[in-house]
Amino acid sequence: MGRHRSSHLPHDRSSEHPDGGDTRSLRASRKDGRSRAVRNALAACIALTAVTGLGSIALPGSKRGSPALELTANESPAATAGSATVQGVIPAAAATPAAACTKFIATTGSDAAAGTMTAPWRNVLQSLNKATPGAVLCVMPGTYTQEVVDSSVPDGTAAQGVTLRSYDPARPATLDGRFSLSGLSFWTIRDLRFINPTPTTTSGAPAKSITDQRIVALIGGNDVVFSGNEVSNGLYAGLLVGRAGASAEIPQRYTIRGNYVHDTAAANLYFNTGRWSRGNLIERNIFANAGTENTKIGWGDDCRGVATNTDAYGAGEVEYRYNTLSNGGSGGSFISAEPGGLYDVRVHHNIFSDPQSERGFVVRYDSATNSAEFPSGCAGDKVFVTNNIGIGGTRFSEDFGDSPVNQAHESGNIFPLDPQLDTAFVPRNPAARGYGQSAP
Repeated sequence: MGRHRSSHLPHDRSSEHPDGGDTRSLRASRKDGRSRAVRNALAACIALTAVTGLGSIALPGSKRGSPALELTANESPAATAGSATVQGVIPAAAATPAAACTKFIATTGSDAAAGTMTAPWRNVLQSLNKATPGAVLCVMPGTYTQEVVDSSVPDGTAAQGVTLRSYDPARPATLDGRFSLSGLSFWTIRDLRFINPTPTTTSGAPAKSITDQRIVALIGGNDVVFSGNEVSNGLYAGLLVGRAGASAEIPQRYTIRGNYVHDTAAANLYFNTGRWSRGNLIERNIFANAGTENTKIGWGDDCRGVATNTDAYGAGEVEYRYNTLSNGGSGGSFISAEPGGLYDVRVHHNIFSDPQSERGFVVRYDSATNSAEFPSGCAGDKVFVTNNIGIGGTRFSEDFGDSPVNQAHESGNIFPLDPQLDTAFVPRNPAARGYGQSAP
């Protein structure tokens, strides 16, 4: 069946590095068996995380052995970077996959139907636009080949959010095509599989821009949870969270948790929310086999690239913890570039495993201080990288070419330490078991 085109076609732009970093050819995607093993490992480690403290998150009602983290439609988490505080309602897992669903989407459905389990809808984007506060849209197993691009999806509320999820997390629905939504408010997107191996424009023409080559892009918005998803097989960034321009809405309070993002031609995660963004949490994810970087927080260049738009680029308050990064690309495993200097970016208890490092380091910073040339500065001295482990190249970190003031904010990092990751990215090395997505 041909790719379905939506009538909702906004001009979707984000503040990205102009060269896109997409010159590297796409690596071959991992086998489905490994993807299932990784999804199971992620679900298990999130369900078992029930300790409050610096390296963990309190999950009221979470159960051992839950097939996936249950995030209800009224969840509105708020992460406080630096304090490891996350607030939200995460109840016990539903008895059956369908228990929480209010509307259904299926490959055999009809958009003229009622959206019930026996009369499901068909088009994912049209279903999103029918959502109301409190709705739980459940996507039945199958592959949905269509572009899901919109800037006017209905909002949820703090009391009644909206959820888009797979009906059965053990058999996640696959969305094949660009998934780009702008201005989401109180939404949860979970337990889905996203790919975009043959990108096109929204009119069906072959893709020529990096905008069309994305897999998942979430632009602007607030109180968004992206959890338990697999994102892979694309010609540009895997998961992008950003702004549509210097004067556009600033993303606030994003939670990126328990995802498996891998085998993309550029950055697996590109988190470029702007220096005014607050309350963002990135935890318990696996980022593997990137074309450029496994994670890029901020613009991705030094001050010279953002001298006229220092407010638009970077990332404000971010807590980046207990993630596993394996096999970074040409840009290194992790970059925190031009975070803005207004709020802390804290990076701790992660695994940076890049034994085939192409850059000689695993962590890279932007410049840290003001100067006569850039009086507003990149102010990277708000970046704190502590208590991580890494392997790859000859050194743990590198500055973008300016004085390495950031390294004064490094402490407790162990390098080199090989975690000896297994096929589900769980460390075999006992010294590494307190780090990354599978840590207790």
